[in-house]
Amino acid sequence: MKKAKKIIPLPFPFYFWTVAALAVAGVLDSIYLSISHYRVYTDIAYESFCAISRSINCDTVSQSPYSIFISIPVPVWGIIGYAFYLLFLTFAWSREAQKQKMWPILLFISLAFSIYSVILAYISTFYIHSYCMMCIVSFGINFLLLYYTWLVRKRFGKPGIIKGLMLDIGFLWEKKKKTIPVFLSFLCIITFLLISFPVNLFVLLLLKPGRSQKLLLCRCNNYGFQGTYTLFLHCQEYYGLHN
Repeated sequence: MKKAKKIIPLPFPFYFWTVAALAVAGVLDSIYLSISHYRVYTDIAYESFCAISRSINCDTVSQSPYSIFISIPVPVWGIIGYAFYLLFLTFAWSREAQKQKMWPILLFISLAFSIYSVILAYISTFYIHSYCMMCIVSFGINFLLLYYTWLVRKRFGKPGIIKGLMLDIGFLWEKKKKTIPVFLSFLCIITFLLISFPVNLFVLLLLKPGRSQKLLLCRCNNYGFQGTYTLFLHCQEYYGLHN
């Protein structure tokens, strides 16, 4: 029998910066989708570049109720997720990590991203009946993150995946002076988003400055500007003087 040929890995920075570039691309993609999601509901003339047909239309996907998860638009969760991923990745670059630590955690996060991508693809196919090209880009990024984190584990990792996870947790605990403030900051951001979304108050100031003005307050029920089947407005009028 022929002996298996030993694979010589590329330099560690090649893998690290590839993963970092993919995560940054995920952040940028999610930022675009978040802006597009907002504009779909606030700009009546807006149409995204991928509103090509009924089956390929980012706007249709944004208008669906499935574009919201726990009262927050899915692309906003994407920004949080990729940013969180990048923070973990910074610890993997340190000398103490020895090219091995943090990658088991990153592998599991990438796996979670990939599973969620499959779920969203299923929803787009069987419930929305329309695809978002920029969402598909995000799916590809997630699968590539999963592949490269697995590859780094294969090239540089020594302990098993479960033992590696335990070592990662211990590694983060050793750096608790840095990690605890970071995690608390992220928890505060998520809590703020959960409290502030949906921003369902639209204020329209009518009439010209210097004259009596009418203030029209419109509230959208069911998070209409974020994505529902129907949109209902409840409006009240107020009168006053504009200073």
